[in-house]
Amino acid sequence: MLNTNTTFNYLPLYMRQVLHYEIRENGLLSSLPFLGPYSMALVTSYLADRWTKSATFTTPTIRKIFTGLFFLGSVVLLSVLCFWGYVRIVSVSVFILWQTIFGSAAAGFISNTMDISPVYSGTILGSAATVGGFTGYLSSLLVTAFVRGEGDVFEQWRGVFGVLIGTNLFGWGFYFWGMSGEVQEWNGESGMEMEAVNRVEVD
Repeated sequence: MLNTNTTFNYLPLYMRQVLHYEIRENGLLSSLPFLGPYSMALVTSYLADRWTKSATFTTPTIRKIFTGLFFLGSVVLLSVLCFWGYVRIVSVSVFILWQTIFGSAAAGFISNTMDISPVYSGTILGSAATVGGFTGYLSSLLVTAFVRGEGDVFEQWRGVFGVLIGTNLFGWGFYFWGMSGEVQEWNGESGMEMEAVNRVEVD
């Protein structure tokens, strides 16, 4: 969520400070990265369902693949920005790709809530969204801590990208080692039965 909120809140500022786009160009270009996530969510969700039905991969593996695309893809693209983020075509392309891969979360950790608890998945997602909303505040602290608007502005933004790289690596490691693809005991017996029925229907 720190990725998303930083992009939502500060992409226009980056476009103006580093890439020196005028406000009219800035508005159009800042909107381009948000066209891709929906398509990515559809594609990755379709692939996840197909792989589940064909037993190509286990559920945990599928979730790790698409969550890894989200986190590790962000690391790669942010690393590109650290080196060539001052080049207009590079930055715009990276921001579009970066925002697009956010859609892979739909088949990754977002769907994982249904795996571990069909009964309480809505509550889990709501709680996660509440905590995730706090990263909007953190993104403000992050940018203001590094970007002062004078001197080498691109170098200051590199600091922001560096922190985001670190949080993505931590998020991927935490998810990779801590996730589960099985219904949890606290889901309740009715939830276990619901999951069994769903798996029969998928098969």
